[in-house]
Amino acid sequence: MNPRDSLSDLLRSWRYQPPAEPEFNAQVWARLQEAERGPAKLSFFPAFARWSLPLAASITVIISAVLGSTAALAYNTAERDDRMASAYARSIDPLQRAPSAPMHHQHRH
Repeated sequence: MNPRDSLSDLLRSWRYQPPAEPEFNAQVWARLQEAERGPAKLSFFPAFARWSLPLAASITVIISAVLGSTAALAYNTAERDDRMASAYARSIDPLQRAPSAPMHHQHRH
């Protein structure tokens, strides 16, 4: 007799016998009645937790965009003010308006 045949016979004859649970039927009926009443109402915290992360991420993105735009605008304004001040100084300063003469270096021997 082949050992595989005896294992096959053993597996075919094996049956699972679950232990008896006296409360099983009552628990099933209780769950069915609960399901007929409808879904349970969620408390405030789980509902809040569901939308709080997307809300926080959206607010963070909006605040970052506003702060970045404000910083860029402030930098651009400061640069423009510096260019305007330099242009004005050049327009009223006689030394900056006069053409510059080339400088000759004299070497001593």
